[in-house]
Amino acid sequence: MENKTDYVTISLSLHLVFARIMKEHAFFLENSFMSKDKLFADEAAYHKKKFEKLLSDTIALSNGMLPQYLLESGCILTKYTMQAEKRTEFLTGIPINSAITSAERELIPCSHPNITPGIIYQVKRCNQYSIRILNGIIQFKERILKQVLSCQMAIGIYPTWLTHTIYEAKLYRSYIMNAETKYYFEYGTATQISWNQIMTEHALLTAGMLDPTEQNFIQKNVALSNIFTQDTQGLKRPKVSTSKLPQKIVSQTIQFKELNESVLQGILNCKIKSIILPLMADHMLRETLFYLYLQKIY
Repeated sequence: MENKTDYVTISLSLHLVFARIMKEHAFFLENSFMSKDKLFADEAAYHKKKFEKLLSDTIALSNGMLPQYLLESGCILTKYTMQAEKRTEFLTGIPINSAITSAERELIPCSHPNITPGIIYQVKRCNQYSIRILNGIIQFKERILKQVLSCQMAIGIYPTWLTHTIYEAKLYRSYIMNAETKYYFEYGTATQISWNQIMTEHALLTAGMLDPTEQNFIQKNVALSNIFTQDTQGLKRPKVSTSKLPQKIVSQTIQFKELNESVLQGILNCKIKSIILPLMADHMLRETLFYLYLQKIY
C-alpha cells in the first residue's frame, strides 16, 4: 500500500474527531424523545454504544501514531470537554462514559509513527466497521426526520438539526470511503463549501437555542451565519476572483471559534440563558476547531 502512513493517520484522526461527534449526536437524540417514544430513545442509546466502541478501539490504536499538533488542536477534545460531560450527565440523568475522554487525554503523540501490517489491518477493520454503523445511524435519523416532518413525532430538537447531523454523518462516511480508495484526505473548494455550510447552520441553531433575552449572542451568531453564507456563495462562483476568500474564511472561523467558546463558558458558568446542553456547546466548538485545523494543515 502506498501512503500507508497517511492512510493510518488520516483514518485514526477522522475517527477520533467524528466517532465522538456521532456518539454525541446519538446522546442528544436519546435525550430529546417524548415518553411515548421510549423505543426510539433506546435505539439512540444502541447507536451511541456502537460509536463508543469505535472510538475506544481507535484510541487503543492511536497511541504513538498521531502528531502533537492534532492532539493539541482542540478538535478531538477541548479543555472543557470533561467538565461539559459531567455537567450534561448531571442535567440529563443519562450516563456518559467519561473514561473514553480520560483515555484520549493520555494519548502520546509521535511525528514518525511505526506503521506495521498489523496496524494497517486493524485500521482497515475500524474503517469498515465505521461505514456499517454510519449506515445504521443515517437510516435511524432519516426515519426520525420522516416522522417529525409528517407530524407523527414531537422531539426536543429542530428538524434542521436532524438534517444537519445526517449531512455530517454522510460527510464522515465519504471521508472514510475516500481514505479507503485514495489513502489521503482531499481538501479543496468542495470541503470549504461543506464546512462553511456547517458553520452557518451551527450559528443559526445556536441563535435559535439561546434565550430571547440573550440578544448580544443571538445577533453575533446571526451575523456570522450571514457572512459564512456569503463566502459560500463566493466559493461557488468560479468565474469570480476568490483569491482573498481563504484568508477571510480563516479570520471569520477564528472569530466564530471565539464566539463558540464564549457561549460555552457562559453555559458552564450558568451566566447565559439557553436550552443548549453544555456538551452540545462543546461539541460545536470542537467542530469549529476541526475546520480551523483543516485550514491550517491544508
